[in-house]
Amino acid sequence: MDTPMITLEHIVKSFSSREAAVHAVRDVSLTIERGSIYGIVGFSGAGKSTLVRCINLLERPTSGRVFVDGTELTALHGRALSEQRKKIGMIFQQFNLFADGRVITVGSRNVKDASGLSLKSLFIGSEGTLCVITKCLLRLVPRPETSLSALVPFAVLQDGISSVLAVIKANANPTAIEFVERSVVELGERFTGLSFPCPQASAYILLTFDGTADQVAQNVDRVRTVVRDCGALDFIPLTDPVYAADIWRVRGCLVKAVEAVSEQEPVDLVVPINKTAEFIAHVHRTEASTGMQMVSFGHAGDGNVHLCIVRGARDEETWTRELHEVMTDVYGKAYEMGGLTSGEHGIGIAKRPYYLSATPQVNLDVMRAVKAALDDKHILNDHISYLK
Repeated sequence: MDTPMITLEHIVKSFSSREAAVHAVRDVSLTIERGSIYGIVGFSGAGKSTLVRCINLLERPTSGRVFVDGTELTALHGRALSEQRKKIGMIFQQFNLFADGRVITVGSRNVKDASGLSLKSLFIGSEGTLCVITKCLLRLVPRPETSLSALVPFAVLQDGISSVLAVIKANANPTAIEFVERSVVELGERFTGLSFPCPQASAYILLTFDGTADQVAQNVDRVRTVVRDCGALDFIPLTDPVYAADIWRVRGCLVKAVEAVSEQEPVDLVVPINKTAEFIAHVHRTEASTGMQMVSFGHAGDGNVHLCIVRGARDEETWTRELHEVMTDVYGKAYEMGGLTSGEHGIGIAKRPYYLSATPQVNLDVMRAVKAALDDKHILNDHISYLK
C-alpha cells in the first residue's frame, strides 16, 4: 500500500493571550492519499487556516504529529525541516474565494509579473481575513548540487553579529545564517545528549552554503577570512553529514528543550540586523530584573529573533500578568530600535495588542479599508491581526 501523502495525528494548536488560551485546533486527525483533492471546510474562525499552516509547520502544533510523504515533520527542526519544506513547494498561483462568493485568480505562470497591484502577496499575508484560498499551484525548488554548513564560535555575541554584516557585504550568499548563545546551546545539548564544539565560546553563528561545488568552496573560503577578521575563535566546516545533522539537531530542538520542562510563550519579532546583539542584551537585563527566563535565538541574517518566554512555576494569574509585562517590555524595545512585532509568523491573536499599540493609525485605517472593500460583513477571521 502506498504511503499517504499527508497524515495528521491528533493535532492540537493553542495560542495564549492576556485574556485566555485560544484553542484554534483540537485533536484533528486525517489522512490524504496521493493524487486526491481534499477540502477543509468550516465557519470563519474554526481553525482551517491554522490547521493548513500546521501541515508544513508554518505553525508548529502544540501537540500531535504531522507526516508528509512518510516523513514526520514534527520531529524535524532547523536545516532538516527547511530541506523537507523545499520538497513541499511554495505558492505560485492562487484561486481565492471572497466572502460574497466571487472568485478571483491571482499570480501567473510567468517568471515576472508587475501588472497591477500584487494581490497574491496581499492575500498570502492577510491571515485569512480577506478571502478563502481554494486552490494553489506550486513551484518545486530543486535541490542544490552541493550544500555545506559551517559553525563559527565567538567570544561575544556582538562580534558574531558584526561578522554577519561583514559576510553579507562580502556577497558570499549563505542561504542560512543562525545565531545562538552558548547558554541556550546547553539546553539543546542536555535535551539531545549531543554537544557543540568550542564550549568556551559565548555565542555561535551557524551558516549554510548552497550551489555548485565550486561556488560553495569559493564562498566558504571567503567567509572563513571574513569571520576571522571579525574575531571568530574558529571556523568549523561541517563536512561530515552525520555531524552536521547533529549540530542542526541541537539548534532545531531548542523549543522542544524548553517545552520539555515548562510551558512557554513564543515571540517572533524582528529588529535591524545591526541591532540584534543590543536587543539580546536588553533581553538579558529584563530577565535579571523580572526573574522571567527568556531563551533567545534566531536568524542572524535578517534580524528575526525568536524568544521562548518560560512560565516556570508561576500560577495562572501570575503568569498572565507577568507575561504581559515582559512582552510589553521586549516589544517596546524592539519598536524603539525600529523593529516590528513579527518577522515571519504573523500577528494572529496573542500578538495583536502589541501590534495595534505600535502601528500608525493611518496604516490600520488602510488595512481596514481593504477589509471593508472585500468583506464588508466581516465574515472572514474577524477580530484578529489588524482588525478591531
